Amino acid sequence: MSGPQSVDHALALLDAVADAPGPLSAKALTRRLGCSLSTVYHLLGPLTARGYLMRGPEG
Repeated sequence: MSGPQSVDHALALLDAVADAPGPLSAKALTRRLGCSLSTVYHLLGPLTARGYLMRGPEG
């Protein structure tokens, strides 16, 4: 995954997290975004490493 589509997916993921009432698991993000679990993990890695998201005990 690269290019504009991955940017769209990353922004959709950030929107889903921002709109959620609480922490979300990777599986919950998969359901909300309609993409694969591997895609969600692919996006979560850099977003977490750069400080846009943080991992907690519940997601």
